[in-house]
Amino acid sequence: MNKKLLELLNQINAQKQVVIDLANAGKLAEAKAEKEKLQQMQDKFDLLKDVEDKSLFYDAKTILQEMVQAGPDSRLQYVLTREAGPDHAKEFTVETRIGGKTYAIGKGKTKKGAEQIAAYQTILLLKKQRV
Repeated sequence: MNKKLLELLNQINAQKQVVIDLANAGKLAEAKAEKEKLQQMQDKFDLLKDVEDKSLFYDAKTILQEMVQAGPDSRLQYVLTREAGPDHAKEFTVETRIGGKTYAIGKGKTKKGAEQIAAYQTILLLKKQRV
């Protein structure tokens, strides 16, 4: 998550506390107004997060390559494991492997599309493992 998103998330958490404090103090009209501000902040966060996720998906192979090169085992492979369907409607299945270990599988109508999906899924998995 980028710095701007983290700052906004901190502001959202602070705003939640303001709403709670006002409600506990019996200032319901003020709490309602602050809750509307909170919703606007949450909507902005969701939009920015969506943009970040989309850019991550469309550039997943590059981002994954950089992540893998920074790690101890820099052997990243995209392995075509299946090609099914007639020529006009093929479906490709690709695995991402790092150091020989399979991390994710992607399916798509093109090899490149399947690789992007597999890379994106691998990034999400690697991020989960780091948390």
